[in-house]
Formats: sequence, structure tokens, C-alpha cells
Amino acid sequence: MSFAIINFISCNNEPDEPKEQTPDIHPAETITEIRAERVLGGSTTDVETIKLYGWSDFERNFDVIAQAPFINGGFTLKLPETLADEYLFLLSQDAPETVTISDRNAMVYSEFLEAYNKNGKFVGYIGFIGIDYNRPTYYEAVWFYADGDFYFTGKHEQMTFNVSLKKGWNVIYFVFDFVDETELLTSTPPPADIRMRWHFEPSESKSTRTKSLRSAKSLFAK
Repeated sequence: MSFAIINFISCNNEPDEPKEQTPDIHPAETITEIRAERVLGGSTTDVETIKLYGWSDFERNFDVIAQAPFINGGFTLKLPETLADEYLFLLSQDAPETVTISDRNAMVYSEFLEAYNKNGKFVGYIGFIGIDYNRPTYYEAVWFYADGDFYFTGKHEQMTFNVSLKKGWNVIYFVFDFVDETELLTSTPPPADIRMRWHFEPSESKSTRTKSLRSAKSLFAK
């Protein structure tokens, strides 16, 4: 496929101002709910409820913004259509010069899905993960809320960013390459041959995701 580039000249024979080109980034999938079936991993016997928390007041206070019962090894978590500004974080606040954000005023939210028992005690995390065993690579879905359409690209320390978001809830992916020990946050889905599965990680577990993946509030943490 070929593309023709045409330059239009104004009546005063002065060329138009060049426009910034939007990077060719795969747009994130947008969602209204998170539905899980056949959650594997650690024992889910004690899991009663799945919760998504919203943090405010510099993380001293938090509220449940969505929750669902854990039934027959799965759940359906209905996501709020919008989130209050108190739960959102200015993505550009700590962004280094090596990261380009198309809207410097963009506000975002991202946290893990947490599991609780019947007494309200935290017992672990729920994730949607996959592994490429040919080149050991770890994939995990990340639930990312944005207050508008924008993209961010670039690199910070060992993590590369290549993300295009729509207003509302998006699914993006954290990728960890065990060979190069590099990290990627992308809106491009895993390859079709990567089987993604729901996984329960008990609170005492120390896996790749808890050591490597950061929430939206600490993407650019030093």
C-alpha cells in the first residue's frame, strides 16, 4: 500500500503550518465491565468479593468504586461510567522529558483488582495474564480509566510506553521480557497465540506483577 502526500499552498503563496503527526499506535479496547470466568492460580475458597478502590487525599483515604460477588469461580464487575476528579491523577505530573503525552492535562486512574473474604479481609489480587514460553514474556491486562482521548509514548528507566487511550475505561497491557528484563506498557493486545487466563494471586505471593507493574500514580516513579 502506498500513500500520497499533498502539500496545499494558501492564496498568499505561504505554506500552511506543519501539523503534528499522531503516532501510529493501536488504540486500546474500551469496556464497561470486567467479566472473569474460571479463575485459576491459588485457592479461591475464601474469596467472597472483588473490589476496585479509588484513592483520594494523597492515598490516606479510599472508597470502593466498584465491587462484585465472586461466584462459581468468576465475577462480573460493572464499572462506573465516570470517575470523580478526586480519584484521578495528572499523568504528566512526574513525567520525564523522555515521555511524550499528547494532552498534558490528561487525568487517569489505574489500580489492581483486589479479592476479599467474607470478613472483609484482603486475601489477594485477581489478574488477567498470559505467558509466551518460546521467548519467556509475561503479559497482563491493566484496567486504565482516562478523562479524555490521548496517547503517551516514550521510555522511562526500563519501561517503554506506547499507549493510545479513549475517554472512559480502557484495557491496556503490561509486558515483561524475561530475557532482556525490559518492560512495556502498550495498548496493543498480545499476539493471538498467547492464551490469556484469569489468575488469583494470594496476598503472600511475590510474583512478577507485584514487583514490576506500577499503578497510574507511580508510572514515572524514580
